[in-house]
Amino acid sequence: MATIQEELILYDKFSGTFTKYIRQANQAAGATSSAQKSVDRMTQSQKKAANATDGLAGSVRKLVAGYVGLQTISRLINLSDTITSTAARIDMMNDGLQTTAQLNDMIWQSAQRSRGLYTETANLVAQLGNLAGDAFSSSQEIVAFAEQINKQIALSGASGTAASAAILQLTQGLSSGALRGEELNSILEQTPTIAQAIAQYMGVTTGEMRELASQGAVTAEVVKNAMFAAAEETNAKFESMPMTWAQVWNQCQNIAIQALEPLLGVVSSFAQLVSNNIDVVIPVIAGLAAGLLFFAAATAIADAAVSGFFTRLLTNPLTWIAVAIGIVIALIVQWVQAVGGLQTAWLIVVDALMYGWDTVKAGFMTGVFFVMNLWDQLTLALATASTNIVNFMGQMKANVLLILQTMINGAIDLINWFIEKLNLLPGVAIQTIERVTFGTTAQLENEAATAARNQALTAQQQQVAQNIADRQAELEQMWADRDADHAARQQEIAQRQPAAAANSGSGTQWTTGNVGSYDPYSVETAANTGSAASSLSSIEKSVNMADEDLKNLVDMAERRYVNNINLQANTPVITVNGANTGRTQADRQALADTIASILQEQAAAGATRATAHAYSGG
Repeated sequence: MATIQEELILYDKFSGTFTKYIRQANQAAGATSSAQKSVDRMTQSQKKAANATDGLAGSVRKLVAGYVGLQTISRLINLSDTITSTAARIDMMNDGLQTTAQLNDMIWQSAQRSRGLYTETANLVAQLGNLAGDAFSSSQEIVAFAEQINKQIALSGASGTAASAAILQLTQGLSSGALRGEELNSILEQTPTIAQAIAQYMGVTTGEMRELASQGAVTAEVVKNAMFAAAEETNAKFESMPMTWAQVWNQCQNIAIQALEPLLGVVSSFAQLVSNNIDVVIPVIAGLAAGLLFFAAATAIADAAVSGFFTRLLTNPLTWIAVAIGIVIALIVQWVQAVGGLQTAWLIVVDALMYGWDTVKAGFMTGVFFVMNLWDQLTLALATASTNIVNFMGQMKANVLLILQTMINGAIDLINWFIEKLNLLPGVAIQTIERVTFGTTAQLENEAATAARNQALTAQQQQVAQNIADRQAELEQMWADRDADHAARQQEIAQRQPAAAANSGSGTQWTTGNVGSYDPYSVETAANTGSAASSLSSIEKSVNMADEDLKNLVDMAERRYVNNINLQANTPVITVNGANTGRTQADRQALADTIASILQEQAAAGATRATAHAYSGG
């Protein structure tokens, strides 16, 4: 019997491609997981750095708050000591005509009137009372004398140091009974208004007063009487002076001292309590010192973490703020060099600030003067309307009275005519009635009053016009001064720039290379930065590889799979061996059944393998 042998070969291009797809997908998943872990580590580092930065900022805020609190406590204690010491000295010189509290209040009121500081005024009163008390009749007179001295010092424009020196010399002279050479010279130099008041009281010149002083004629009584004799003039000049910001601040401090008086008393009482119990306080201070030493040691140990903190700081956004600040500083340095040096740059900054300030000041005063002009014009309009109304009413009243006078005089004339006729009769002698003049008098008085009102209105109009003109002139002067000062400063800057350019070739130059030349953490920072850069580079490569693999996978899924699987059908190769000629119906049917069976098996198996089935023609 003849035998047919066949060999069916299926070429599978799907399994290898799909296996590669799975392998690349696993690689992409691994790279993505690694990148995610790196990102998570970076996020944790940023959070730690942010927490450390927040902790540092909080510590700085606490440190600043603590420093301010300590400064406040220190100033409060110093002020309490000053007030306590001054009160004790005032109590020593008090003549007993008032309590120390009442005398303190008198000094406070005097300081407010003379725009001086209460502590300085109280110190002056205490000095005069304790060193030169015999020159005065009472403590109240000392306070009045001190007020005049303060006002004279303000009028002379003496600085704080000069005023202190003059007061010292004056107090020494009064305590000795007379002003002499060195003392008088100091007063003449530091506070000439006081010396002029003394000379005016004595009726001599300042040169003649020097000669009299050498003879001991400028006694304490003369000085005291001179100040009180000039008090009215001094007060008038002082009140005409505008108040300065320093004087406003003095009055604010005086008000604060008065308001804090109960608290200052508590602080003083506490100091006395500590003094009375010093044996108990010393161990407490020792304990505090030990605590501070422990804190210092703990801080020294904690400083070891500073380097790590700065490493984490590199990943914090605040780092870039610091970089921006550094860039700004570098630009400022370059600008300083470009304009010709630090002095020239400072002059430019000063010129800009002063020009801006002068502009703001002149602009502000323009608005102020505009409002003042409107107010003057409104006041003038009201005065004009009031004057016109009063003049109209006065004229109306005078006219009415004049009409009444005319009517009454007409009646009087008629009566007098009858009297004259009756007087023609024998034995009749009737006195005639005099005519009235109240209308004429009212008319004259109204004319005089109207002229006075019109004159006052004209004077007010002229005053308003003058005020407006003065303000306009002042504004123009302010603008002119601003431009002149600006031009002068610009000229100075222009003169400095060529000299700076000529000297730029010699000497040490301030360059941007000098900025930030020392960094105690530079080595470790550079190492950590390099490590971070390397890590980021590896992460970037992994992410890029994952992107490429994913792209290949998508490409293969969308295109290659279709081309290799769907569009290229596996072609079976069948080799027929044997005597099956296919000429008979049985041969053809047997061959078709065998091929169908093989194809079904291959399709179900999904693998490539060689198959051979024996065929029997039966």
